[in-house]
Amino acid sequence: MKVGILAFTTDRGPQVVGTNITQGICFTKGDAEVTAFIPILRNVEHVDLLVMVSELGLANNIRLAEAHPGIDVILSSDMHERTPAPVVTSTGTVIVEEGDGGTMIGELEIKLKSYGIKEWTWTAHIINSTIAENPTIAAKVAEVRKTFVSGPDFCQPTEACAHVNPFNSTRLQAPIDTVVGYTTIPLHRANFSNEPMPAVIEGSSHEAPVAPDGGPGLITLADLYNFIPIGPLIAKGTVSGAAVKSQIESAADGALNPNVSLWTGGWLFNFAGLTMDVNPYGGTNGRASNIMVRPWGTETPVPLDPLQSYTYASYFYASDPTLVNRTPATNITVVTDIDGVTLLDGTEVVARYLQLLPNQTVTADVLGPLPRNRLAASNPSLCPLPPPSFVNPEIQPLRGVPVVPGIPVLCPPSP
Repeated sequence: MKVGILAFTTDRGPQVVGTNITQGICFTKGDAEVTAFIPILRNVEHVDLLVMVSELGLANNIRLAEAHPGIDVILSSDMHERTPAPVVTSTGTVIVEEGDGGTMIGELEIKLKSYGIKEWTWTAHIINSTIAENPTIAAKVAEVRKTFVSGPDFCQPTEACAHVNPFNSTRLQAPIDTVVGYTTIPLHRANFSNEPMPAVIEGSSHEAPVAPDGGPGLITLADLYNFIPIGPLIAKGTVSGAAVKSQIESAADGALNPNVSLWTGGWLFNFAGLTMDVNPYGGTNGRASNIMVRPWGTETPVPLDPLQSYTYASYFYASDPTLVNRTPATNITVVTDIDGVTLLDGTEVVARYLQLLPNQTVTADVLGPLPRNRLAASNPSLCPLPPPSFVNPEIQPLRGVPVVPGIPVLCPPSP
């Protein structure tokens, strides 16, 4: 048997961690490459099976497979989607994706005919605590982790072996199994598109790191790193209301555009101190409305004013000294330790915030009214996201969201 393999990394590179990370590198959506290599692998190399290993995202991989017949299997990644049942395209391509966080392992058995797949069988193995650990693997994991967790081998920040963050040069201050807070509510943003707070609208798409089980759940430093693994500093600066509106609309278009080749990410921004109505069918620059900001020190929200200046706090990278969360800002101040000099990783800032809460505990009252980005479930005048295009629940609509004039006056009918 002769197997041809096409392999793709992401089509955009990491977006948040600073522009210098991908400077000088050109990314594509894969169209030119599959157009060139499918005929070579099929007609020149005469492969029996053509497999594509792709971090181009499930939606874009579906698009490529439908536009370019000849791919048998796509092992997809990037979007945090899971395919308990494979996606089978109109061109016969079998596409699978295992989600994030190591929560599922897929097993695909294939029988071939003279050209392509004769039949296939798929098993989705869900990873949970009922699976006994392998002692050999567990020992290797413990060996790797021992300088990061509590115990005699932990590398203190003052020692030569200290763990230095490659993004911001901060040092790990405490073992990652340190309990930094508690929560009485599940902390996650992994809801599917048909749920009341869809992850794509709410502002992220990650599995739940912590959840209460009969009492407050523990939040460890490792949980924070699961959410913020990209080494940001935190800074505040001054931005215009127009810049905030532009960022909101750009993120919405980059996650919901019906042309998935134009996607730039997997979710909208979610801001503390800001709420909005989201019309997913509104098209470019028309999805966000009723944007309200609560000025610091007040309880009464006011409409976002494009001409007004606002204090804005978010991720910061020294390589982009004029940007806060990739947004141009002035009067930028980076959060430091009490000495005014020592920089703090974003996880450390969150850990210290948790320490300031009553009983160091996240509650519904602490988070305030949710969702901040309102969709149909919380505002009947708006429309829900489209139903799934294939057999599995979807976090991000795999066909995007069509632009429908007149919404929210009339929602599109369900198929």
